[in-house]
Amino acid sequence: MHKVLSQIADIVSGHTFRGHIKDDPEGSIFVLQAKNVDVSKDITNILNFTKISNESIRSPYFLAHNDILIVSRGSGLGAFRSTVFTAEENNVMPSSSVHVIRINDVNVLPKYVSLYLNSEVGQKALLQIVTGGSYLQSMLVKNLLDFKIPIPPIHKQKSIIALHANINQQNLILKRKNQLKKNIINATFTNLTNK
Repeated sequence: MHKVLSQIADIVSGHTFRGHIKDDPEGSIFVLQAKNVDVSKDITNILNFTKISNESIRSPYFLAHNDILIVSRGSGLGAFRSTVFTAEENNVMPSSSVHVIRINDVNVLPKYVSLYLNSEVGQKALLQIVTGGSYLQSMLVKNLLDFKIPIPPIHKQKSIIALHANINQQNLILKRKNQLKKNIINATFTNLTNK
């Protein structure tokens, strides 16, 4: 079954700042930007986010646990990356470089939607709804509201999520194995040069 996002979610754009977002070490609001969106992991830690003063924003839109984040500007396949906000903090607001998809259907898992958006199939479909030239494209909220995605039964969504987690775990093990091989060869040459 396919559904458009407006049937299963509310979608908003992040806050538009005038000019560069300046870090205020004394600020009490964290700002999530496109640079913070990493497809390989959920957002669990906000400590490296830019902080701003709460007086600078009249009515901030704060992220909630399990909000899906998608980069709103980019160019080409893979540019409109997505992740899920799983941090517990309630004082994080998105900048305009990110759209927020808040699922309101109990039969749809946010992680599944994010994985679909990051898939090659999802990225190709997203490129069909973006506007702009070949150098910089934008994704409008109104186009995202009409974006159609496949929604399998919840047990299949969970299976896809588990498969993704398993593949990620295998990739971590492979990276560790390759690092150990490099360490062995480097230690061998170090021992040779120290004799």
